[in-house]
Formats: sequence, structure tokens, C-alpha cells
Amino acid sequence: YYAAKGLKYDDKAAAIRELKSVVDKSEDNEENNEWRFKACKQIMKISVDIQDYDGALQQLSKLIELLPKVSRIYSEESLIKIVMNYSIVGDNSFVTSLYDMITKYTSESSSGSNDRLFLKISLSKLNYFLENGDYAKCPPLIKSINEKLAQVSEAMMKSYVLEAIACEIEYESHMSNVNLLKLNQLYRKSLKITTAVTHPKILGTIRESGGKVSFYRGDYEKARTEFYECFKNYDEAGSSKKKKILKYLTLCSLLTGNEFNPFESQETQTYAQLPEFSNLLLLMQSYDDMDLKGTKQIIEHILISKDELSNDDIFLNAHEKILLNLKSKAIMNLFSAFRTIKFESIRQAVDLSQEDLETHIMKLVNSGKLTHIKIDFVNGYVESTNDEYCENVSKVDLLTSWYKELQKYYNSIASK
Repeated sequence: YYAAKGLKYDDKAAAIRELKSVVDKSEDNEENNEWRFKACKQIMKISVDIQDYDGALQQLSKLIELLPKVSRIYSEESLIKIVMNYSIVGDNSFVTSLYDMITKYTSESSSGSNDRLFLKISLSKLNYFLENGDYAKCPPLIKSINEKLAQVSEAMMKSYVLEAIACEIEYESHMSNVNLLKLNQLYRKSLKITTAVTHPKILGTIRESGGKVSFYRGDYEKARTEFYECFKNYDEAGSSKKKKILKYLTLCSLLTGNEFNPFESQETQTYAQLPEFSNLLLLMQSYDDMDLKGTKQIIEHILISKDELSNDDIFLNAHEKILLNLKSKAIMNLFSAFRTIKFESIRQAVDLSQEDLETHIMKLVNSGKLTHIKIDFVNGYVESTNDEYCENVSKVDLLTSWYKELQKYYNSIASK
């Protein structure tokens, strides 16, 4: 075996020929079977190196025949290493056949150890399909994994169920029509599982699902919390998805009016320097300045530019609500600044139609944000009925807004 193995550095064809003689000519006994098994692995490795994928699969078939003749631990470790080493080969047909042959062997075996091996290999295969966008092949595999999880012991189930849930979440998230009910069911199911150690990438996928479900249901505060935890998980796992999640976290912070700046934490400070976050930072600044016109311009720029957010469903759902929130803040400031104000003045300030403005004011009243006011829809004005309104006006906000307006006026004169 070692003499044959040594030939692979100088003459791969001769190495394969000599290794095959080890496999075919050695007597079928316990000691020789291990060497035959090792020789099969070496032939497979050399075949992959020279891109003879058919030859590699032939050796895998012989190797599977020898599995019962070597120790269980050694055979299990060998199959897992084969999957890890060869699943990154660029030939999709070869990798798919490799997975199919190994999962067929593990599914046909009745031993408990092969249940564990089946789950490991099947989950690896499912991750491979997800990474390569082969979503049509995922449903049957998800079904077989869930069926196996229902049959194994509770301890074994807990070891793999979170990864299975995370894979199913990722599959559902890539569908053209995202099933929020299904995502929510998977998310809630994951919360019931208690395990000692879970890979941060798996936790990140689950948190991302929770954040998206909460976002689409309008619970932006919970979505913000979930996306923040998701970002930390992806950051720990070194996943490239963390940048996208940081953008979602920023959008949710704007939607909730939360004073927490996502880019001020220790984990996120470096991202503020990246060009891909420049539009988002401008949006945050414009929103904080209550610059309605500037905020609209930045959003329009994001939508027509090559910014990754331009085609993102979360952003497409969020940007209109961000503008409405800003208009609400502007309306509240106007009511704080004047005892009586006409609808026309408000419409010009926040760029709303008469009908939309009336609807917007009623929403603010119904939500309890506007109190002690009288609305005259006939004559078109709003009047404060609070005798102590001057004391209740947020003077700091009011003076700040006046200062910013004066500053803009000064800058415009200075530029001329």
C-alpha cells in the first residue's frame, strides 16, 4: 500500500494501477480489509485530482462495499471526510452523485450509528443544494430529514434539529412567494429546542427568520431586536450575510424611532467606512435632521442606483413607512409650534394631499400621539385646546429645528 501510494507524486497512472492491485488481490480478512479500504480512498483522491470523476465514483462504490468490513468509527469518519473534501469540487454532477451514493447507503442501513451519519450527510447535501440554488431538489430531502428526526432518540434529534430548521428556513426564504406562516412556525419550533452548543450561523439563520416575520407583521421593535441578535451571530460565524442584516437593523431603527445608532456599537463601527453603507448613512442623517425633501431624494437615489437595497423586499416595504414616519414627526412639530394651523400650511410642509393629510391626522389622534386638539374639517384647520400647551411644547426640539433652518439659510447665502 505505501509503495503504491508513494508513486502518486511521480506517476499517478502507475499509482492507481498498483493501488488497485492492493484492493483486488489482497485476501478478504480483517487486517487486509483496512488496507483495501485505504487503497480505495487513495484511488478516489487521485482520480479527483486528475478530474476522472467517473473513476472516483467507481472507487466510492467499492469503498461502500468495504464499509461493513472496517471499524464503525473509522468508516464513519472516512465518509464524513470524503463529503467535506469533495463537496467543494466544481463538478455539480459528480458532487450530486457522491451525495446520492452515500445517503443511499446510510438510509438503507438500520444501525443507530448510521442514523447519525445519515443526518450529517443529508444536512450537508441540503446545504450544498441551498448554496448552489438547486431549490427544486430540496423538498424531498427536507422531508426525509424530518422523517428521520422523528424516528431517532431525543438526544440525537436535539443534536441536528436546529440545523434542519435553519436549512428549511433558508429554503422557504428563497421562494418567490415567501410563506410567512411557515417561517413563523419554523421560528417558533426552534425556540422550543434547548441545546448546549449551536453553531452561530444556524442561530443567525433562525434569528433572521424571526426578524423578517416580525417586520412583515409590522412589529418593527421586535424585528430590530431579532436583526441585532442575528447580526452578532453572523459576525461570530464570519458570514457575509452580516452586512445585509446590518442594513435591515438600520431600517428598523428608523421605523421605530429608536435613538440607538446601529453604527456606534463596537461590532459595527468599521462598517460605517464602507462605500456600500454610504447611502444608508445619508438616509439616517437626513431623517435625524427631519429633512423630508432630502430623505425623499436619498430614497429615490437608492431605488434607481445599483445599491443592493434597490431590489430588496425589506427596503421596498420600509421606505414608504419611513417617509410617513418623518411626515408624522413634522406634523407633530407644527402642532407644537402653533396654537392654530391651517391644513394648507401642513400640506405644503409635508407634501400630502388633502385626503391623505386628514387620514394621517386621524391616525395620529387614534394612536394617542395627538391630544388636546380640535379639528375643523369644514374650515380646514387644527386648533390646540390645551391651555398649558406652551409649557408642554418640546422647546428643545422646536429651537433645534429653527436653528437648523437658520443654518441652512445662512449656508445658502454664504455659498452665493
